Amino acid sequence: MNPEQELAELIGHKLKFITDPCAILALSSIDPLQTVNDSEWKAKLQHLGVAELQINAELPKTAEILIFKLPKQSIAASLALLPELMSLSGWANCQAVLNQRVYLVDDLVFQSASALEQLEMLSELIYPKFFAFGYEGNAWLKLSL
Repeated sequence: MNPEQELAELIGHKLKFITDPCAILALSSIDPLQTVNDSEWKAKLQHLGVAELQINAELPKTAEILIFKLPKQSIAASLALLPELMSLSGWANCQAVLNQRVYLVDDLVFQSASALEQLEMLSELIYPKFFAFGYEGNAWLKLSL
């Protein structure tokens, strides 16, 4: 077994101990308000055992994690849209905002990474108590609001 397979198995093994899937809302656009619609992204979230929420006209209160991932954009581009993001209907009552679980993902870094690295990035973002691969600050950024 090669090192990548071993790491993928280790991630899978640790995930067995996570019994409560978290509810994630991953946004790719603010105007119009849209969720990430990427089949590889969705497959990785499924592998991590999370429930992906959909949106209507406002952010759902039940979102435990809010991820902002602009297609083909850096964290800096996402930061520029932060005032718009914070003015979305439902922002103040969203569980992710109240619990400081809002993240920006650098799509340029994410898309250029291998499938295993992408899984690592999402693993440490979603389950920071279980995983630490060192991508914070480069591939993703946690907002302190």
